[in-house]
Amino acid sequence: MLRQQAGTMLEGLKYLQTSKPKTPRMVDFLLTNWAELLLALMVTAKVVVNLTPTEKDNKVFAYVDLLINALISDRKKR
Repeated sequence: MLRQQAGTMLEGLKYLQTSKPKTPRMVDFLLTNWAELLLALMVTAKVVVNLTPTEKDNKVFAYVDLLINALISDRKKR
């Protein structure tokens, strides 16, 4: 009886090792949708920055926005 249970457990472990997860992992989601997530974060930050009364945070957001636009530039026709 113990051998049968051990054999069943080993078959279950082999199945778990060879089967793929049915739900995607969080890392896969982040790597697939990084641009959309960055855009959503930027929009949320822009709304918060515009709601505050000071101009200093607007300047900080402008620098961050400029940096991101420099790293991820659009294709512009000249």
